[in-house]
Amino acid sequence: MILFSQLEYLDLSYNKITDNGARILSKCLHNVKILELLETEISEAGAAMLKKTIDENNVVETSV
Repeated sequence: MILFSQLEYLDLSYNKITDNGARILSKCLHNVKILELLETEISEAGAAMLKKTIDENNVVETSV
């Protein structure tokens, strides 16, 4: 798995990201401070999984 250690802002809005993509993404969010995922195909379950990761990694701002 590639980890983007310098990545602080990530905007994946308006992409066809599903819960599987959210699961993979949750493993790479170590230094991300801002995450935008507007209008994706992530379900409530996928959003809950991301929220857990976001809370653990101290993400400052999210748009889901």
